[in-house]
Amino acid sequence: MLGVRSLEVRGFRNLEPQRLDLGPRFNVFAGENGQGKTNLLEALYLAATSRSFRTSNLAELVAHGAELARVRVSIDDPRLGEDAPSREQVVSILGKRRAVTVDGKRPRTLASFALATPVVLFEPASLVLSQGAAAERRKLLDRVAVHVAARHGGGEALVHDAERYRRAHLQRKRALETGADPRTLASFEQVMAEHGAKIIRARREAAEALAPHAVASFERIARTPLVLEVAYRP
Repeated sequence: MLGVRSLEVRGFRNLEPQRLDLGPRFNVFAGENGQGKTNLLEALYLAATSRSFRTSNLAELVAHGAELARVRVSIDDPRLGEDAPSREQVVSILGKRRAVTVDGKRPRTLASFALATPVVLFEPASLVLSQGAAAERRKLLDRVAVHVAARHGGGEALVHDAERYRRAHLQRKRALETGADPRTLASFEQVMAEHGAKIIRARREAAEALAPHAVASFERIARTPLVLEVAYRP
């Protein structure tokens, strides 16, 4: 199991500059409201994914009066071997710019950086997965799909497929709004079909990977004759 050995923050939200050494499996952060517990979790999430789960505006992460926010984590990764040294990941925010390094080197892409340290975050807003729109469930499934694909070296390729689909979709929408001819629309639709098929296949594989875990968890929690079934319907 992946484990965060230590966390170091500088200029991040309302957190004082500090280094925390964490336990190998379970850690509890307690305190009054507004003292920075969520900020601490956000710092961990940022160091693992290069993103915040609270805002898309990176400038909000920089503490008031600070020029730079930096989060550094030391990660034990058993996939690299029992005797492998801890991996150091650093995310720095300067204004709206973001820089990431792994063991002092820039990763090839942000996707490869995020794939190195998969994390799961559960917070009150996560209830939207069961109570909200389908878009949130698709977002979760896409994240799982990328990590499932990464097992076979296809994680970054799937991220590329998703980006190509998104761009073609936006271009097709703009073309419709400007009254483009059918041939132009067809070119965008061909790209959407090609990459969309790959996304659907990856989502189905992700759902199949999630299903047994979801069913087992439901049985432990519900303890009733109710039966959970999981299926992906594109």
